[in-house]
Amino acid sequence: MNPNSENNNLIVIAEDSLTQSESLKYVLEGFGYRVLVGNNGEIALLLIKKEKPLLVITDIIMPVMDGYELCRYIKADKNLNDVPVILLTSLADATDVIKGLESGADSYIMKPFTEKYLLSRINNVLANKHLLKRKKYGKPLDMVFAGKSYSIDSNPSQILNMLLSTYESAVQRNLELVSKENELVALNDSLQRKVEERKKELTSQLAEKKESENVLKKSEEKYRDLVDNALAGVYIANTEGELLFANDAMRSMLEYGSIEELLSVNMRNIFKHTEDREELLCMLEVSGKVSSFETDLNTRTGNTKHVIMSVKLANGILSGTILDITERKQLEERNKKYELELIEAMEKAMESEKLKTAFLANMSNEILTPMNTIMGFSDLLNNPDLSNDKLLHFSEKINTSSNTLVNLIDNIIDIAKVESGEVRIKLSECKINHLLLDLYAYFDNEIKEKGKDKVYLRLKRASKDKDFTILSEPYRLKRIMSNILKNAVNYTNSGKIEFGYSILDGESDGKATSQGQMLQFFVRDKGKGIPKEKLDLIFDRFRYTDDSYTKQFEGAGLSLPISRAYVELLGGKMWCESVEGEGSEFYFTVPCKIVEAKPAKPDIVTIPEANWENINILVVEDVESNYRFIETVLKRSKARLLWSKNGKEAFEKFKEDKSIDLILMDMRMPLMSGFEAVRKIRKINKEIPIIAQTAFAGIDDKELILDTGCNDYIAKPIDKDLLIKIVGKYVNPQPAPRNPLRPP
Repeated sequence: MNPNSENNNLIVIAEDSLTQSESLKYVLEGFGYRVLVGNNGEIALLLIKKEKPLLVITDIIMPVMDGYELCRYIKADKNLNDVPVILLTSLADATDVIKGLESGADSYIMKPFTEKYLLSRINNVLANKHLLKRKKYGKPLDMVFAGKSYSIDSNPSQILNMLLSTYESAVQRNLELVSKENELVALNDSLQRKVEERKKELTSQLAEKKESENVLKKSEEKYRDLVDNALAGVYIANTEGELLFANDAMRSMLEYGSIEELLSVNMRNIFKHTEDREELLCMLEVSGKVSSFETDLNTRTGNTKHVIMSVKLANGILSGTILDITERKQLEERNKKYELELIEAMEKAMESEKLKTAFLANMSNEILTPMNTIMGFSDLLNNPDLSNDKLLHFSEKINTSSNTLVNLIDNIIDIAKVESGEVRIKLSECKINHLLLDLYAYFDNEIKEKGKDKVYLRLKRASKDKDFTILSEPYRLKRIMSNILKNAVNYTNSGKIEFGYSILDGESDGKATSQGQMLQFFVRDKGKGIPKEKLDLIFDRFRYTDDSYTKQFEGAGLSLPISRAYVELLGGKMWCESVEGEGSEFYFTVPCKIVEAKPAKPDIVTIPEANWENINILVVEDVESNYRFIETVLKRSKARLLWSKNGKEAFEKFKEDKSIDLILMDMRMPLMSGFEAVRKIRKINKEIPIIAQTAFAGIDDKELILDTGCNDYIAKPIDKDLLIKIVGKYVNPQPAPRNPLRPP
C-alpha cells in the first residue's frame, strides 16, 4: 500500500505496553509508514507538536496523560485539529464511545486486532480525513448517559465515523465471544457436574437429619407411653420436702438402691440448681399447680437427670410426676449441633464454589496472557522479510511465554493431584548439601541474568559433610526450595538473600513436631515484604488476587500453595514471617532421618556429535508435528527413522522389521496406547531399548511407565539436547557389532 502523501507518511503511536507498541510499529512499517512511539500521552504530544503526523493512534489507559486527554489537546490545537486520532480500546464499557466522542476522537480500534482490521480502520479514517475540516455544531451537544453528563463538540462526520468503527469493532468482538461462549459452555458443564455431586451429598445429609428428627419424635412417643403406663416417677411430699411416697420408677430414675433409701432423702436436696427449686415453690404458691417444669436433678451416684416435673399443691401436700427426658435433651442438643454443622458446611461449600470460580477465571487470564504473546509473535514470524535480529527477538518472546505456559500447566496439574489425594510420597536418599549447592548455582546465575547487581546469595548449611543424606523425596524437596527462592529473587532488588537449613532436636517453637530430629529450612530476603493480613492468604490456592504477593511478577500464585502441600505430605510444616517494606522469612520443616549415602551413579555422558548411520529407530507418535520435530533433531545423527502413528501399527511393524535397534514410544495414542504396545513388545523381546516420550511428567507417572517395561523416559515438551543424551545411552555412537537379537 502507498501511504497518503498529502502531508507526510508519519504515524505517531501513544502506547505504554512495549509488546503492543513493537507489534503495532512493525505492522505499520510494513505498510510503508514512518512510525514514532511515545510510551505515554505527554511524550506522544511532544512528538506530534515537533512534526505534524498524518495520523495518531493512542491507547486510552496510560500513565501521566491518557488517550482521551491527548486527543483533547490535539483537537484544541488549531495547527493539529485536522490530524485524525484513532483510540485503542477493549470496549469494556459503553461509555468508552461517549468519552471518545467527547474528546474529539475520529475512530476506534478494538484490541486485540488483526493486520487486516488495522489496515481497514486506517484507510477509512484517512479516506474521510477531509471531513474533519467541516464545521462543528453551533454549540456543544449536551447529553446524559448512564447517569453522567457529557458535552460533545465533534462534527457529524466524526460522530458517524466513530459509530461505524464501534459497530465494526462490536461485530469482530461478537465473533470472538462466540468462540469464548463455547469454552464457557464446556466449563459450565464441568461446574454443573460438581454442583450435582455436592447436591447429592447435601441431600444425603438432609436425609440423615430427617432420620434424626424421626428418632426424636419416636423418643417423645416413648416417654408419653411411659407416662400413660405410670412408668414415670410418682411422688408425694410435704412442704418441708420430706418424701412420703415414691414409686419404683422414681427410685430407678434417681439411682437409689431401694425406695426406703430414697424416702430418707429430703426432696429439696435432689435439685441441682437452688434457683430452680425456689422458682417452682413460688409458682406453686401463686397458682397451686405447675405443669411441665424443666429442671435438673441429682442422682445418688452424682449423675444429672434432666426432667419435666408436674406438681400440685393442696392442703400442704405436694404430689406429682417426674419424667426423665435426659436422653431426649441430649438428642436435641446433638441434633442442634448437627444442624449448625450442616449450615456451616453448606456455607463453606458455597464459599468454596465462589473461590474456585474466581480461581478458574484467574487461571483463564494467566493462560491467555502467554498464549496471546505466542500467537501474536508466531503470526509475525510468517513475514519473509523479517530481519535476523527481529527473528531472534520474536523467538525469545515465544520461548519465554511457552515456558511460562508449561510451568503454569504443571502447577495446575499438581494442584489437581493434591486436591484429589493422588500424590504419593516415595522416600529415597536425598543429599541435602548437593541439592542446595545446585540451587545456589542456578539462582546465582538467575540473579546475574536479571541484572540485579546489588543482590547476592548466601548459603548456610548445618552439616559440613558434602554427602549429608536424609530419607526424603529429592524432587519435591528441591521444588519447594526452588519455588521460595524464585519469589525471593523476584522481590529483592538489593541486599542479601540467605537460605539453608538447621537441625532441630525435638520440639522447638511449636512449628516442628516432637518426634525426633527435624530439618528446618529457611529463605530470608530483603524484598518488599508481605502485609500481615495476607500472610495466610499467600498459601491459599483459591485466594489469588491481582494485588497478591505473587502477582507483581510472572506466575499464577500457585507455587506457595503447592510448596506447603508438599511440605505437609513430607511430614512437616511451613510458615512465613514478614515485615512489610523490610523483607520476608519463609520456614519449613521435614523429618530428619539420616541415612548412609550410597555412591552416586555417573550422570549421562553428553555425545557432542552423534553418528548413528547404521542405527534404525522406530518413532511411535500420533501427532505429525511431534514426529517432524524428532526427525529434525535426529537428522544430523544419520540414523534411519521409521514412523508409526499408533501402538497397534508400531507392534506390527516391530514384528515385521527385525532391524529396529531402538523405539521412541508415545504413551497416549488412539487404537492402542503406548502402555499396551510396550507390554506386547516385551512378551517377544525383553532386550530392545524402549524410551517413553509423553506429556505425563509426574513422579508417579514415571514409575508407572518404567514398570510397564520402558528403559527410560523423556517428558514433553522434549528438550533436543536431552533427547540426544538419552538416545545416546542406548545407541553406540561408533560402529559396533550388530544386535545379537537381530539375525545377520
